[in-house]
Amino acid sequence: LGQVALVLYWARLHAAAQEQDRLKLAAQAVRLKIASMRQSEDLGSVADEISAQLRAVGVEHSDCSIQVIGPEGRGFIPIQINISGLRQTRRATFEGNEHLDNGLNYPWVEEVWRTGKTHYQPCTPTDGPLLAGFSVVDAAFSRGTLAISSRGANAFSARDIELVEHFAAVLSEGFQRFEDLEARAHADTALYEQNELLNAIIEGTQDAIDVKDRAGRRILVNSTVLRWLGLTVEEVLGKRNEDFFSPELARKLDAEDERVMGSGKIEVNENMGRGSWGLRYVQAQKFPLYDKNGQVRGLVGIGRDITEIRRREHLQQALTQVRQEVWRMQRQQWWARRAVWE
Repeated sequence: LGQVALVLYWARLHAAAQEQDRLKLAAQAVRLKIASMRQSEDLGSVADEISAQLRAVGVEHSDCSIQVIGPEGRGFIPIQINISGLRQTRRATFEGNEHLDNGLNYPWVEEVWRTGKTHYQPCTPTDGPLLAGFSVVDAAFSRGTLAISSRGANAFSARDIELVEHFAAVLSEGFQRFEDLEARAHADTALYEQNELLNAIIEGTQDAIDVKDRAGRRILVNSTVLRWLGLTVEEVLGKRNEDFFSPELARKLDAEDERVMGSGKIEVNENMGRGSWGLRYVQAQKFPLYDKNGQVRGLVGIGRDITEIRRREHLQQALTQVRQEVWRMQRQQWWARRAVWE
């Protein structure tokens, strides 16, 4: 009997060690899946992996879901996987998500998350928000709950519940990855909206806008610049004044640019140039562009075509000169006639 007891003892130890090894491998598989997330919506694949690993360690279930609590601790987004592996809710972002009011219908989810106490319903009632006759386990993790369910009453043992809690802890360990991706998605959205706003501003004006780096190379231009030059954006970016203008005008523009970047002051200058757009008078306001350390990294130029204004002025000046000449000639003729009369 002593030998039998010893064999059984070692068999139990061996079985326990094997289960621990299986749990370690299962947990590592979930960690790798979390680490492979590239966007917050990939949380569904993590729910897939947890569901698969739960079955691998003997926890049979029909559904597995991750409930992510809303940013203010109210409501949640469900990432749910059913037995066939179909993801019923794939969206895992809080922006405009219609599921954030779920906390009203499933209040125990928020309670489990706040208290950290696992919630087990051995048989869902007929008058509840869930389908009747199911067994449901919700275990807390750092940002919500991990839940499994199965058709039928009393489907889960104490061991099953402990394993759900184990995977919830694994989920907590790596969930910062989801939060980082979510933050990056918000930052990307904000950056996109900021770029769209900037583009709307620079393209919504008829003025020419170009931005140059410290070496005088163009790094941003709007369509007005391209239209004036008669070139494409690829032909303009990275180019200097000397690539478009006469040597004399290019030197003058370079001197203005250096003066603005050197002094840090705004300048308004007027230049006349000839290019594919013909002879043009341009009034340009230039101001320095600074980096995050307060160092000058380039300058911004905003040019306005004032050709028609100058042409009207020149025409007015010419008309004035003609009138003055006519008046002078008429006066000379009047004095000449007066001399004859006298």
